[in-house]
Amino acid sequence: MTLYEYYVNMQELSLRASRACEAINPSSYLSTFYEAAEEGFYRKYENLPATKALSPAGTLRGNRFKEFKQAVAELEEKAAYTQKEAGQCRK
Repeated sequence: MTLYEYYVNMQELSLRASRACEAINPSSYLSTFYEAAEEGFYRKYENLPATKALSPAGTLRGNRFKEFKQAVAELEEKAAYTQKEAGQCRK
């Protein structure tokens, strides 16, 4: 994974996490935190020089990405159950 791919993927995961947190608890500050993280990752990859964009992201970032991806999947699952209980899911 390149550094550019890492930032793009983390931005997407941050957006998904924000939406899941908002579905679980609309007044959650965690949703706002993930929105800010999404914006931060967007700015990171927008301002990334081309020479650094293609460099490897590294093991630490790769591990962080995998852990965050798993955490987002769990948040989305919890959000789905919350919406189902509230009757907000499409049938």
